[in-house]
Amino acid sequence: MVLDRVRERCGRDFPIEYRISGSELIEGGLEEEEMAVFAHMIESRVDSFHVSVGSFHDPATMVRMFPGPFFPNGVNIPYAAAIKKAVNVPVTGIGGLSDPDEMEKLLEEEQVDMVAMGRQMIADPFLPKKALKGKSSEIAHCIRCMRCNSGALIPYVPYPNGVVYCSVNPVMGRLREIARENSFKTAEKKILIAGGGPAGMQAALGALERGHKVILCEASDSLGKTLSYSDHIEFKQDIRKFRDSLISRIENSQVEVRMNTAVTPELIRNAEPDLVIGAIGGEPFIPPIEGIADNNVLYAASMHQSVAVPGNKTVIIGGGLMGCEEAIALAQEGKNVTVVEMTDSIAGEADSGLKQMIDEKIAYYNIPVLTGCSCMKITEEGAIVKNKDGEERMLAADSVLIAAGVRPKDSETNRLRDTCYDLGIDFIAVGDCKKTGRIREATTGGYFAGRNA
Repeated sequence: MVLDRVRERCGRDFPIEYRISGSELIEGGLEEEEMAVFAHMIESRVDSFHVSVGSFHDPATMVRMFPGPFFPNGVNIPYAAAIKKAVNVPVTGIGGLSDPDEMEKLLEEEQVDMVAMGRQMIADPFLPKKALKGKSSEIAHCIRCMRCNSGALIPYVPYPNGVVYCSVNPVMGRLREIARENSFKTAEKKILIAGGGPAGMQAALGALERGHKVILCEASDSLGKTLSYSDHIEFKQDIRKFRDSLISRIENSQVEVRMNTAVTPELIRNAEPDLVIGAIGGEPFIPPIEGIADNNVLYAASMHQSVAVPGNKTVIIGGGLMGCEEAIALAQEGKNVTVVEMTDSIAGEADSGLKQMIDEKIAYYNIPVLTGCSCMKITEEGAIVKNKDGEERMLAADSVLIAAGVRPKDSETNRLRDTCYDLGIDFIAVGDCKKTGRIREATTGGYFAGRNA
């Protein structure tokens, strides 16, 4: 009846697309076979189907309606393919899609007739144009961190702010200001950037947009080194793609890149820049725990760069986002892992959608989590922890993984700042060397430091 009234009002020439869940994924809800029958019943009244999954009546299904990093890209396409078999009108599939080649394959295999993207078009609205021009390597891939949804997704957010922000697209939420700034010309400056991580690369791209000359120095032999952990964790494929796209954009730009080059006072004096942007990152925070220097201790913030591998039985000290993700990664490899967290909850800094996904994975792999506990001592046998009641226990382990986060490299940053001030050169610190945070803080801070130079 509803469709008949819509058609009556809109006319035969107006296309009607019907958004449908291939399965509601809730107990007692409509399932795949029923949805296929229902789609067949109404296909004469619509022009196409747009197939997702889940139900807004159950927030638990949000992890599949907006699939996060723990799901493969295109995880919901099979539901669309099932609807396509049941109807004779075009069917659109959706679900964490970001790679043009993968989407093209779905069309070639006739799993769907069209593909759609939501969060990916927030991450990079120019994806279609870049794909069309053969520049897919420069696409800023959505990392599915849920930052965009977590602040504005009705009905799950009690007080939605109505503004969408993005971890990989720093202009989101600031489009009006960007448009206004673009109307003003700026004098060309020479900008020296210390550090080729996400903050440094975004600073370079932001500066280029305003016509500045940019020199980007990286102390190691590769850009994006701070995101190298994504090479070792299966569910971090989106971050790998984002990192590689940043590198590709830098390599195809007019930025002068100097690898294996640390920014020193002498380099600053010789380069004579108008501005130095410090993006040298952070370093692992080392808590004052007896035995923390033992050989069985690893640091989550740096172990992947040194190709260190935890043992088959690992205790993770720190149940923040970093510790929880490392725990899940180790559990996926079949290793035994226990998480120790001082506060009463884990992954407290994660946004609502990502937090829900992490909780699900922790439960799925049955990972023991000890909240309200502190590590008192590390020995060759494992870690001694104490709860709020003062009770101590030994957690046997081959290795102890410290996931206490990172801290800014204050001494190095201050040395760069003091050199610049002595020479009368402006200095801005961005990313972890200013204040430790997640990818969004690095990309946004870096981009606007370069753009507003």
